[in-house]
Amino acid sequence: MEKALESAAREWQVTFESINDAVALMDIDGTIRRCNGAMGRLAGRSLPEILERNAGRRCMERRSLYRIARLLKMKKSKKREELVLKAGDKWLHVIVDPVFDSEGEMVAAVHTVADITKERAIQEALKESEQRMKIAQSLGKIGHWEFDLATSHITWSDEVFSIYERNIALGLRHRKRRPDIIPPRLPN
Repeated sequence: MEKALESAAREWQVTFESINDAVALMDIDGTIRRCNGAMGRLAGRSLPEILERNAGRRCMERRSLYRIARLLKMKKSKKREELVLKAGDKWLHVIVDPVFDSEGEMVAAVHTVADITKERAIQEALKESEQRMKIAQSLGKIGHWEFDLATSHITWSDEVFSIYERNIALGLRHRKRRPDIIPPRLPN
């Protein structure tokens, strides 16, 4: 029985350490009781430093990560809470899940922190690219449209609405034959 428990504990530790996101079990007063290596790397501290009483809180504050405390509204909601925040040059997605004892009292929280910096940079680059395309279409008086063969749904770019002097807010009227949304030929 003891060997089985030791084996299960080792398997769980290997699993816990293989998670790329930072994971920590934090008690109600903010003391980190357990965490994986990813939490140490994210906080820039060794695991023993983090696991000392309230050391986790101090190193998190230094890195502006302990704004997670705002999520202590979880104590009231008693459900998962999420927050996206900027900490230094990183963007982080923080998820906090409550842990309850057998009487239903919240005794701890599991904090999962994912570094989403790359994803945010991709989103920003896409927004900038879309904005440049809109400007180019407006300057060139060109637009684009799409027709989905499966759904017969037509989508116009903002510039197509402008070219045909249609109000974007009204959208496209969808009739069975759709003569009003198929762009007419422009005069030569």
